[in-house]
Amino acid sequence: MSVFAIILSVFLIAVDAIGILGNVVVMITVCINRRFHVMRYSLLASLAASDFLFLAAVLPSRIATKLQEDLAFSVTWCKVNAFLERSLYCSGNLHLIAVSYDRYQAVVKNPLMYEEHMTLAKILMLLPL
Repeated sequence: MSVFAIILSVFLIAVDAIGILGNVVVMITVCINRRFHVMRYSLLASLAASDFLFLAAVLPSRIATKLQEDLAFSVTWCKVNAFLERSLYCSGNLHLIAVSYDRYQAVVKNPLMYEEHMTLAKILMLLPL
């Protein structure tokens, strides 16, 4: 095990811990505070949930692989991990597009008539994956 691998793993563990904590704080804040129950904050909470799933499901196995290169994960876990990485990455990008479009609607297209009330259909569309 090289010194670079250890330093990289410690850095990734710190990023993972801070990312998980920050995303949990965002999701709890949006859920608890009633004034944040509008579209823009729901989109941000959904983005935080997608990022949380990535940090909790994908990054730990990447860190374990960096620490011990001959670590033998099963073929199934390798395929599941690759699927999760790609799908959560895509989910995060789609959430960023949705946030950008929401801000476009609010600022440029229709600032005086912007409708931001949440409906059940909008909430169901925001579920990660």
